[in-house]
Amino acid sequence: MIKYFILLINFIGFLLVDLFMGGITATINAPDEAAPGSSFTVEITFNISDLKSIGRFKQDLPIGYTATPVNTLNGTFIFKDQIIKIVWNPTLPPDSIFTISYDILVDQTAEGPLVLGGSFTYVDNKELKTLNLLNKTIIIRSKGAIVNNEQNNQQNINNTVIQNLPTDQIFCYRQIVRDLDGITVHILVNTAGLSKDKFGKVQEKILSGYTATNIESKDAIFSFKDNNIKFLWMTLPSESMFQISYKLTATTPTSEIPDISGTFSYVENEGTKIRTIENREFLDNNMLANNQVTKDQAAKDQAAKDQATKDQATKDKAAKDQAAKDQAAKDKAAKDQAAKDQIANNKHIVSPETGVKYKVQIGAYKRYLNVSYFKKLQVTESVSIELNNGLNKYLIGLHSEYKDARDHRVKIWNETPIRDAFVSAYNNGNRITVQEALMIANQKWYQ
Repeated sequence: MIKYFILLINFIGFLLVDLFMGGITATINAPDEAAPGSSFTVEITFNISDLKSIGRFKQDLPIGYTATPVNTLNGTFIFKDQIIKIVWNPTLPPDSIFTISYDILVDQTAEGPLVLGGSFTYVDNKELKTLNLLNKTIIIRSKGAIVNNEQNNQQNINNTVIQNLPTDQIFCYRQIVRDLDGITVHILVNTAGLSKDKFGKVQEKILSGYTATNIESKDAIFSFKDNNIKFLWMTLPSESMFQISYKLTATTPTSEIPDISGTFSYVENEGTKIRTIENREFLDNNMLANNQVTKDQAAKDQAAKDQATKDQATKDKAAKDQAAKDQAAKDKAAKDQAAKDQIANNKHIVSPETGVKYKVQIGAYKRYLNVSYFKKLQVTESVSIELNNGLNKYLIGLHSEYKDARDHRVKIWNETPIRDAFVSAYNNGNRITVQEALMIANQKWYQ
């Protein structure tokens, strides 16, 4: 019954979108489930009627997820800062109904619901318009997990009531409460056996049209920017289980509860891991007290930690002194080796060229790095070095046309983790600005 109710709501939503957006629609097609570390294909079907315009599709992904293009119908695909962008310029595909696709790689540590939304921006009658897509929820769970589709559909709509908290496990739950002056979002975090001297972050994504203010941060650094809410701890709170909260205020009056997606990031075994924040009810019962999450217990935990710190202090100092000596010897050896490597790799220093040329800069460092370092960043082509303004600048490629260098830069963005690569320009071996190079060579600039 609940499943059919969801379908009815979605159908009504499609009718309203079609009415107010003049027949322009966009729908997301993706699997209902995926496993951590796996990949799946997302298809977006657009119905643009007879629209002739530039267009842009945009979608946010949680930290730890990546995306690669499959078929964008000549749209430029960009994945940067966890945002997917597909841009059609100067015009959208010619068909009134068309489908694009891309693959999403799930983070190895992900668990829980992944909410995919997005927006489609276009120009109609010289007016810029934006269509917000209806969300698609994908359940991330390990293979072999027990599935109950009817129960899962209910959990996507309502907060699930939990009877007992799994205090021996790491989790992050969200409960949304509407009150007279806005919406309060409560988040319950359980760090279980995590080391408390490590980094932690709660990050939530909301739709535009809301502002967020901090209520309780547990000494975290709170920020709200570009619809992203962040609680950042350089060291986690001393309590194993704690609550934080923030208030959402709509810029225009509304009775709806906004869609919220979020993650809890933490350090475990020297690696960063991510948990999806799940909607659960935990405020209106005695679960927290029954599980001994009280101030007295937190004080007891802190006292035990302080005593352990004192007992370990002498051993730590001796180990620290020895580590400093070992590190000094290691640093000296590394410095000597780096000097030898720099001499041995002088053949990588770039030589001047004639005329206007373009290259792609992939890094700049005060200290010298062996070019083999970039193989770890999936750069397979030859890397050259330019010594400029006291920096070792690392470059790839040599192009006579700016457009070829621009495409080379986009390739590096899409195929490697290097997100700050950019095009550099030269005239007779001398570094100049790209604008100067375009004027000298009488070439066109491309975004």
